[in-house]
Amino acid sequence: MTSKDTRTGLRPYTLDHLPLIGRTGEPSILLATATYRCGVLLAPRLAQLVADEITAPGSLTTHPYRAQRPMPAPHIDDVLAQGAAQGMLEHLLQAGGHLSLSQQAEFAAFTSLALRALLGEDSQAGAAMRRLWDQAPVIEAVPSLFALARRMEALR
Repeated sequence: MTSKDTRTGLRPYTLDHLPLIGRTGEPSILLATATYRCGVLLAPRLAQLVADEITAPGSLTTHPYRAQRPMPAPHIDDVLAQGAAQGMLEHLLQAGGHLSLSQQAEFAAFTSLALRALLGEDSQAGAAMRRLWDQAPVIEAVPSLFALARRMEALR
């Protein structure tokens, strides 16, 4: 793992939104992280998996949460095709916000169109947004793309 591969945050998560558990490329490091908002709920299960790995090294080699599983980053076009706008809307409204069904559909369509336009721009803003996406290619980063676009527009 290089410093480029290291991420920090208050609620760590992975590209596939599954926890990381098990040994890393450095055998003396055992992870139990990336539970996002479910750490308290997953703690007993992760503790058992860590105990199993300590008492029977290699027991997590094929586990779906294993730290060394392949995790390819999605391309923004693929995420948008899979309904990123709806996912972002759900992410933004998770604190109890509400939009009518028609407003949700309008917002989702607008968001998808706006992201495609911004990321497709052959401009400084488009390049900056593509770099940001490359660093954090997950739906939770989409609000940051809009914030970046707003800041770039303010600089014009």
